[in-house]
Amino acid sequence: RIGLPVHMPVTIPFETVWRLMANDKKAGSAGREFVICERPGLARLVSAPSERLARDAYRMATSPMSGEVTA
Repeated sequence: RIGLPVHMPVTIPFETVWRLMANDKKAGSAGREFVICERPGLARLVSAPSERLARDAYRMATSPMSGEVTA
């Protein structure tokens, strides 16, 4: 609503992103971890989902329709 990007272009294949995430500074003993922003000012670190779920999320994030905001 304020003009910030709400989706990412497909410039890096999911396989590359998934592989690089294993080396991210947030990756711990549980493997890949994600920072989830539940609302402005509230974020939490969660263990990564399965590769299948992460692939689905990546597909949604790179979809042209992902820019739709729901209230």
